[in-house]
Amino acid sequence: MTDKEFARTTLLGWAEVEIDKCFIEALTVNTSFLQVKNIVLGNELESIRKSIALEKPQVVVIKRRMLDKNLVNSLDHLSKTFIDIGFIAIVISCNLESLKQLDRLRSINKGGFMVILDQSLTTKDQFYQSIEAVSAGGNAVPPCDSAFNTINLLYDMGLTSRELEVLENIAKGYTNSTIAGKLNIDAKTVRQHINNLYSKLSSLNLMNGGHPRVSAVKLFYQVTGQMNPNADEKAWQLPIWSGTANDVLPPGL
Repeated sequence: MTDKEFARTTLLGWAEVEIDKCFIEALTVNTSFLQVKNIVLGNELESIRKSIALEKPQVVVIKRRMLDKNLVNSLDHLSKTFIDIGFIAIVISCNLESLKQLDRLRSINKGGFMVILDQSLTTKDQFYQSIEAVSAGGNAVPPCDSAFNTINLLYDMGLTSRELEVLENIAKGYTNSTIAGKLNIDAKTVRQHINNLYSKLSSLNLMNGGHPRVSAVKLFYQVTGQMNPNADEKAWQLPIWSGTANDVLPPGL
């Protein structure tokens, strides 16, 4: 597409670190239809709130590593304060709790709201289409729909909240006994939850015929944006790692 095919839009950027600022600049440079008012650096909510009030952009583009609780709370506040402004959050990954709030945040204001997985953006035109959609009050455009439709599938297929908690802890590399301790339940109950979620995933042909624990972990990381769906299968040999998902990731991610 050419510049003339897009409506002129004023933007404000919010970047977590310097490289995120460069990312936003690279997407918006040399475009006649995008006017970037400013790019605010850092995580401080008050700084971006003041900048939005001053610059009055049509769309705020946010670049973060993760859609976590802090970012969700910030978006919640900003969306309620500036109901006519659109928000686009470009993130590398999401955590389970944040995903539960996604639908509410995506429809909270008239300006539109969108979350895009960084790795799903392959062309500038996709970004420009997202800008236009959010400016018009839209809440989703390709390619983010396919990823979040899969996430919604995890809920729609009947997994309980407890089963989702167990799956997230499996993905963090915790053993059954550790999961039992974290969730304050016994190991036998953990095994039952695991068997139930394996059965539900298998019924939808999402287990790929491999080791069930490996397949479940792989699926979780794919749908939360922390793993490329086309990652090398040889890298997945029943990874068991310690710490949190943010500390040490399995090979191949």
